Amino acid sequence: MSTHSVETKQAVELQHAASDAYRLARDTRDADPALARAPPVARLQREAAHAYADAARARVAATGI
Repeated sequence: MSTHSVETKQAVELQHAASDAYRLARDTRDADPALARAPPVARLQREAAHAYADAARARVAATGI
């Protein structure tokens, strides 16, 4: 497997993991309205969104598209 393929695979896996983390934070927030503004939940969701964007940039860098 070429380095390009390995980097692409890793970036896609990171995107999936970040997406899962974002959904988990959203579901946690939605399950209890009191958690909607809880700093740990909001922070988790924000960090997951940033991780997703970082992974998307890594995928673009690995694939060139």
